Amino acid sequence: SAVRVRPRNAHFCFVEDHLEIVDEGATGQELQVDAAVEMINSAILSDQRELELNVVEVQPEIRRETIAELGIQELVGYGESYFSGSPAYRLHNIANAARILDGTLIAPGETFSFIGAIGPIDEDDGFIEGYSIIGGRTVLNVGGGVCQVSTTVFRAAFFAGLPIVERHAHAFRVSYYEQGSILGFDATIYTGTGTDLRFRNDTDGYLLMQLEAYTHSAYLQVSLYGTRPDRQVQLDGPYLSNWTPAPSEPVYVEDPTLPPGAIHQTDWAHDGVDATIYRHILERRGGLERVL
Repeated sequence: SAVRVRPRNAHFCFVEDHLEIVDEGATGQELQVDAAVEMINSAILSDQRELELNVVEVQPEIRRETIAELGIQELVGYGESYFSGSPAYRLHNIANAARILDGTLIAPGETFSFIGAIGPIDEDDGFIEGYSIIGGRTVLNVGGGVCQVSTTVFRAAFFAGLPIVERHAHAFRVSYYEQGSILGFDATIYTGTGTDLRFRNDTDGYLLMQLEAYTHSAYLQVSLYGTRPDRQVQLDGPYLSNWTPAPSEPVYVEDPTLPPGAIHQTDWAHDGVDATIYRHILERRGGLERVL
């Protein structure tokens, strides 16, 4: 049998003004290595051929009894996005990614990694094939549409005033991220190159990430709950420059997967533009105000 089974943390969600347990979690087990080595060495020097090794129960770190210590008591940051017109594969992958990330806990001082939190983006984890922007082109890839989720998580972290450690814009404009929003307010990820979204929890308590994907209305919301610092966050922008007209003629790229003479359109022309966004943070600590 297994000599080490990791405990599973409790899973909970924030409902109105309090936490509710949705999964109690489970204890794990772990072999007492030092004691086992001593027993084995003693058995080698004797005629004993069977041993019963000591395996102890390991409690999960996050459980009903420790919830009060987490400091999760209010909304810290909130992000939203819309994705009307998304094909079926995209709706599926957005909902699947939201399901996986819902309930993520981020410890004080911890740097959240989107790639680390979501794990493998493959068929074994419920994702299906769709179109993604890779290397400046739109190509078929398992998990197409997951960037809708990373974009929305980024917006929640942005408005929470959390330090953004790593964030990358898409290679070109994507209309989904401009629905109900502004130009340039997106965040792409790609496990193949390690392109990640990372931010640090600089608050005094844990952060609980809660996601809700409404595929029927093409709406995604990400909420971060914890202990809100005394800070105000303001978005300034976007400031647009360097407008570049879209090419007037179509660009054809050879695709050996299509039959001879077949044409399949994957991209639609958009004007290019540089978008600059500033974030102003006013924080009060110890009676002092500082701008971050």
